[in-house]
Amino acid sequence: MKKKWLKVLALAGVMAMMTMGLAGCKKTECEWCGEMKRCKTVYLSLLGEYSMCKDCRKAVAPISENLKELDEMENAE
Repeated sequence: MKKKWLKVLALAGVMAMMTMGLAGCKKTECEWCGEMKRCKTVYLSLLGEYSMCKDCRKAVAPISENLKELDEMENAE
């Protein structure tokens, strides 16, 4: 009987933690494509911080990496 209650309590605890984790994920508007998605704030060289979705980050990341040298030169002056 104790094992059954322990399993039920463990399951309820896991479900509560999953619910709390998903409740914090809000969809926001991506500043690049304008769609409502789960976005993160990303720093882009020479452009600053933007709220971008995963797809846009993948597209813009290589460009931002190539501009890091220019960003460092600008910050050094």
